[in-house]
Amino acid sequence: MPEQDLITLEKDGQLIHCEEGSLGHEQALAKGYEQVDSPDPVAESPNNAAPSDEQNETDNGAGSEVLSLEEAVMHCMEPGNEDCLTNTGKPNLDKLKELTGEIVTAAQRDEVFKALQE
Repeated sequence: MPEQDLITLEKDGQLIHCEEGSLGHEQALAKGYEQVDSPDPVAESPNNAAPSDEQNETDNGAGSEVLSLEEAVMHCMEPGNEDCLTNTGKPNLDKLKELTGEIVTAAQRDEVFKALQE
């Protein structure tokens, strides 16, 4: 599968990365995120520290780099990624762990999921 070009969006110092024109992009814009110029799709911010070299080498099962929780939730909400969702329509915690490289609690997932729904 070809690698997609990601755009960087920012709100209150928090950066997220998504494919332009995607559902996640539209939802982020609706939440008040604004596009920023960033030559590196894994830009540093106070809330999105750059991953260490060891984290950069982590394979999330899809052969791509580790995503932030916000990016992982948006990925799961993309059309065609229904296998990432539970029967209640929320991102699966095991899939989020696979995408982020970290254990994600239901409360963390629900907070991000709710914010993206508003």
